[in-house]
Amino acid sequence: MAQHLHTIPLPGFGTVGGGGNSDPNEKMMFYTYTSFTVPSMQFKLDLDTYKNELVSEITIQPKVGKPDDYITEQVWYKSKDGTQVPMFLVRKKKTLPDLESVPKKPIVTNLYAYGGFGSSTQPEYSPTLMTLLNDMGGMYAVANIRGGGEFGEKWHTSGIKDKRQNVFDDFIAAGEFLIEKQFTDSKNLFIQGGSNGGTLVTAVANQRPGLFAGVIG
Repeated sequence: MAQHLHTIPLPGFGTVGGGGNSDPNEKMMFYTYTSFTVPSMQFKLDLDTYKNELVSEITIQPKVGKPDDYITEQVWYKSKDGTQVPMFLVRKKKTLPDLESVPKKPIVTNLYAYGGFGSSTQPEYSPTLMTLLNDMGGMYAVANIRGGGEFGEKWHTSGIKDKRQNVFDDFIAAGEFLIEKQFTDSKNLFIQGGSNGGTLVTAVANQRPGLFAGVIG
């Protein structure tokens, strides 16, 4: 039976890759880390001492700023049926220093979700996203709605077939949350989704046309 031996601290909310080792006698392993605002970092982990060493990283252009200029936080909001749904909020610190603050003006916000096929939406880096955050002073919101695989098969099946409306309700509730918190408003809130997410944004745009300023498919 597997045992928990040690917790490896990470730079923040992100996605870890690699970590495999073909030699069972090897006492170290390599893994990668990326996030919404960090392109890629590679670490070496000593399996005896658990010393974690940064080996290499891809840096962003100086005009985009430093990773510390940005902040990613996870919030939980309530969907129509009372289900608690998590959402990442990514922005520059100067755009919204903390989630108790109210910006001087509504933030241009891109709300994204997938919500299908048991697929988990994880943090990943995008130059386009950095343009939104840096050049436009915007915010990126990623709702981990039902239909995905973030919380196992039950989370997935609660958003399929006759329960498909749960997926739409989760996404609509995410938009309502962002507006209720006064982070943005319906004139500055855009929604985005591709493939299965394209079906999602099309459906919610028809169900709640006044909630969003535009749709990116």
